[in-house]
Amino acid sequence: FDSWNALRRRYPTAMQPIVERRGLVAGVACLRSKCPGMTEEHAFNTLEVLGCLQRMDHWARLEVVQEAGQWIIVGERFSPTFETCSTEGVLPICTTQALDMAQHDALAASFSGVVTYGIVDDPGGVVFYRIAAHVLPSIRSLHRA
Repeated sequence: FDSWNALRRRYPTAMQPIVERRGLVAGVACLRSKCPGMTEEHAFNTLEVLGCLQRMDHWARLEVVQEAGQWIIVGERFSPTFETCSTEGVLPICTTQALDMAQHDALAASFSGVVTYGIVDDPGGVVFYRIAAHVLPSIRSLHRA
């Protein structure tokens, strides 16, 4: 550790990505040990999304829980005026991951009909989408029309 700290002091800018990566690897390992069955990719995405949510003013009490067969971030989301607050879920996913409508509806039922997706596109880049439970007509009702 002494040589590692010496390198960090001597080359602080050049070593920053390595230091961040080292911390991320430790974070992924820690999260996976607390969340059995979580894949390495999902743990990475979860940490990226958690980091973004922690930097936002309107999120509090964030925790990772298993809901409807998915590891999801649950927290208290405040309105823009901070007058109201509700418990909401954020599902971390990557840009190549497909959404399953049945899983979406199961999660939405747990969180007042809405799920927020934290889509990780690059390390450090997260886009958030809030999607309500789908209300598409069944195939039978479309067939009758």
